[in-house]
Amino acid sequence: MSATPRTGTGRSAEFADSAPGSSPVQLVEQKILVADATDVTFAGLNGDADVTYELNIQSPQIINNSNWIMYMNADLNSAHYFYQFMKAINNAVSAGPNSPSGPMYFLTQDSGGSAEVVATMKIFAKSGKVRTTLTLQQQGGMSTRYWSGQWTNSVDSITDLTIHSDQVLGIKAGTIMTLYKWPNG
Repeated sequence: MSATPRTGTGRSAEFADSAPGSSPVQLVEQKILVADATDVTFAGLNGDADVTYELNIQSPQIINNSNWIMYMNADLNSAHYFYQFMKAINNAVSAGPNSPSGPMYFLTQDSGGSAEVVATMKIFAKSGKVRTTLTLQQQGGMSTRYWSGQWTNSVDSITDLTIHSDQVLGIKAGTIMTLYKWPNG
């Protein structure tokens, strides 16, 4: 199928043919928490076949001064992860340090009490290269964060992803986590 952009651009774009209602994006699993949890794991993954994952989270509450951390393949060694961030909180913008070793933060709440949060993380999952992530977090109308991260294990295929709260039972009931895969990257 082809599409023609607005008149006057002089260009057209080509798109892959697909059946009506089909999509290259496929739902892996959706988890809706009915009770508070400390860890939520998506297991049985094949990062080499799936190529790219997208994890979407909607949570009615993230506890003040808490962090949600992403672990891949149950690798808890923080020296295997690197991240940096930019944030805007109450009209003040700041950035995190360049490539600090430490856990790969997925969500964080550092001011203003508990708040509703939505976030999306893209994960390059194929082995042979360092796995990279990009996360957008929006929190209770107070802040926006962009995180970029890396998992330095370039050999093993991703088989599971775990979201861990550094607060016991810090992932609240009502949280919805949806994992998609993009098998063609």
